[in-house]
Amino acid sequence: MTARRILAIEALEESRRRASVGGAAAIAMNPWLLAGAWGALLGALLVVAREAGGPEEARTWWLIACGLASAGLVMRTPWRFFWRSDAVLLGRLPIEGRALFLVGTWRGARTAMRLALGLGMGFLALLPGATAWLASLLVMLVSLGCSTMLAPAVAAAAGAIVSSEKVRIIVSRVTGFGGAKVGWLWILPGAGGVIMLLLLFALARKAPSLPLVTVALSACTVAWFLGERLSRSTMQDATREIAALDRVMLAHVDLVSARGLEAAWGRLLGRNAVIYCKDVAIHRRRYPAYYLLCGLEVVALWLFWGLSETSTAVRWTLGLAVTLGAHGALLGWRLVTPPVEHGRLMATLPFSRDEIVRSKRHHVTWRVVVPMAIGTAPFLVAQAGGREALGLLGIVFSSLFVGWTAVAALPLLPGHKSGDPAD
Repeated sequence: MTARRILAIEALEESRRRASVGGAAAIAMNPWLLAGAWGALLGALLVVAREAGGPEEARTWWLIACGLASAGLVMRTPWRFFWRSDAVLLGRLPIEGRALFLVGTWRGARTAMRLALGLGMGFLALLPGATAWLASLLVMLVSLGCSTMLAPAVAAAAGAIVSSEKVRIIVSRVTGFGGAKVGWLWILPGAGGVIMLLLLFALARKAPSLPLVTVALSACTVAWFLGERLSRSTMQDATREIAALDRVMLAHVDLVSARGLEAAWGRLLGRNAVIYCKDVAIHRRRYPAYYLLCGLEVVALWLFWGLSETSTAVRWTLGLAVTLGAHGALLGWRLVTPPVEHGRLMATLPFSRDEIVRSKRHHVTWRVVVPMAIGTAPFLVAQAGGREALGLLGIVFSSLFVGWTAVAALPLLPGHKSGDPAD
């Protein structure tokens, strides 16, 4: 079966799914219309930014949106190659690894085109009075193009590590990472996303230089061809291996419990620290890339202050602070859903629902406040008392509100009231 045939089957299945819904819902499910909708929203926000701070202010925020889109395109790679509803079927069929690689490449290119549509609609808000608009458009196209070429190579490398025991042993000895093998499906895309952010930052500091653009596109193209050759011998095995593991069965048997300041924060809960430590151990082994991404974002926040002007660093700090806050808010949802929490297992613990909710909110507070405080320390020193500092404070409280609200969705245990022990 060829890549063209697989894509034709996917298109037929998608059209049938929309037809089964019918009406306005089918129209709303069109991904191109969704891309246009969020592009229109981005454009409206950029118009507000232009009126408040001028054309260059709007351009800076648009470049931040381009960076997040390019990074997200790489970070979402496992969902386009392995973590799909049809991955089990594709892993069982006698399909060549190269065909699976080309299918994943086309999925990424299609996503990049939708992102370009949304960013392009936002770009229209920059045209009245903006300078260097052609350079800005070039930055967007180069960053999305590099992400499109780099993402399949990242998938091929991660798949090779997952499917080959020998490769995994060698890489573990070199890197020192001996956790869950599927954790590489989080680590490598996360690192690739950070590379895309740094590339866009280098392109956006001034007018994009031809040597830098050439080197970036050439490097990503070479990476794609290397990934294509690697996929011929590994992609089919990787797809079958990851489908067999199931994306929620990612944990290795070793527990990594809370340590240092994280453990000290948990001890403030008293006897409820047991729930906190349990959540830390399970979340660490299920989502190892979460901690890698937060650490990389903190490092990036410090790098921006050391390598750029203050006005540019302030904008990037606020943009990355939003992503840090989103990670903390996402943690609140993860703490009350499988695989971190299961209602039947929670019912065996000698704690009331209120105590469980309190401990999980304690966990969310740690993961929102501490990384944010460390990463934005240079910003707080330079902008103490300014409106930007108030904006950062708003991001923190908004993240806590969303995370705490997600924790409050913890289901009431059958047969127990809110304050009754769940034993």
